[in-house]
Amino acid sequence: MKKILYLMVITFLIFIVLSSCSQTNKIEQDAIPKPGFSVSKTNYTFEQVIGHSNCMVVAELITFNDKDDYYIENMFKVTEVLYGNSEETILLNMDKNDVFIADNNYVIGEEYFLILERFDSVFYNSPLYVMSANLHIPIKNINQSTINGEYLDKEFLSNDREKAIQYILNTKKESLIKEDNQDLFYTTSMNMQEIVEVSLQIFKIQVTDTLENPAAVNNYNGLNYSCLLLNVYKGKVNKGDNNGLWVISFKDSMKIGEEYIILSSLNDEESLIYWPNSKNSVISVKDEKAIQELREITGLELN
Repeated sequence: MKKILYLMVITFLIFIVLSSCSQTNKIEQDAIPKPGFSVSKTNYTFEQVIGHSNCMVVAELITFNDKDDYYIENMFKVTEVLYGNSEETILLNMDKNDVFIADNNYVIGEEYFLILERFDSVFYNSPLYVMSANLHIPIKNINQSTINGEYLDKEFLSNDREKAIQYILNTKKESLIKEDNQDLFYTTSMNMQEIVEVSLQIFKIQVTDTLENPAAVNNYNGLNYSCLLLNVYKGKVNKGDNNGLWVISFKDSMKIGEEYIILSSLNDEESLIYWPNSKNSVISVKDEKAIQELREITGLELN
């Protein structure tokens, strides 16, 4: 679960670039995740990248866009799915601040092995695909494969496509890493009873400010809301200075000065950043019908 936080949302899954921090919630800028970037900066080994993945495809780079100062946008056409589920195309947004990918090393028309983690997030209109490290495996030149800018020292690096596939599949099969990319921090259900059942926190906040996400890319539709924690009805909710916390919610879902009840499923004892666990988990205190339904389901007063 913690992994998704640092990936997104959401990680989510999902880094938000902050221009300032609210007086009510003094959080370090690096503590808030960047949405949309597709490479997680880890020190994972090649085997760990495979172990954490839930999707591997053969894909051809079909378009390439060098976007402003933030990222490189690579669109791939999937030609073969080796394990997991995948759409016909995959968009990977590479953070240009990462020294290993400042110069894009993908070539249009060439095929690559993409070993990915797929996340279905409340803040994305389509799945988010993430690499657990900067792994680059060109099928045409497998012996030039790298991880975080360093050449892989593996037995399959002999430009033998089938041998490479077999090595990766065997490594995946033998991996003891439990995939955590389908955490119950998000449900597609719109049924309040089902949402409550997966909610670890139910709390009331007042919105004090909002922050745009200048680094947000792809189909991200979230916004950062600086909030005051007013009440906790279920679970543990962490708070910063002056009862401050951040809620990452949908754009235009909340207004400054208004109060809302949030249902969340964040399993992190230290985070000051929360997000709704469904598209139906931000409830205005003015919505008497929705509040009454929540009272009846939970048995809580919700004052």
